[in-house]
Amino acid sequence: MLSEINDIFDVHMFQDLPLYIRFRVLKGKILYYKDKDIYDIFRETIEEYGNYKRGYYDYINLEKIQ
Repeated sequence: MLSEINDIFDVHMFQDLPLYIRFRVLKGKILYYKDKDIYDIFRETIEEYGNYKRGYYDYINLEKIQ
């Protein structure tokens, strides 16, 4: 069954994705989840991305970080 899904969808484990893609995934719609731990994972991803974004923008001098 999973092989049939892979032909239609590009399925990956959320935690295995690069951070910038995990953040983009949060803008989408949740199709399936088993428990409410998903919200903790999303919160951690948002916090990680915030830290990454500040450092990255500072590195490329895109905006001033205070």
